Amino acid sequence: NSMHKYQPRLHIVKADENNAFGSKNTAFCTHVFPETSFISVTSYQNHK
Repeated sequence: NSMHKYQPRLHIVKADENNAFGSKNTAFCTHVFPETSFISVTSYQNHK
């Protein structure tokens, strides 16, 4: 199937100079907006 559905996500990460990104104590949240989902063609076929 060449059609795939995608759902963008917004990841918000709290970062500061003293806290390395990706450490266990990194605060983050993820937001999903259902109205931004879309379907894309991932494979094109030329029948010529």
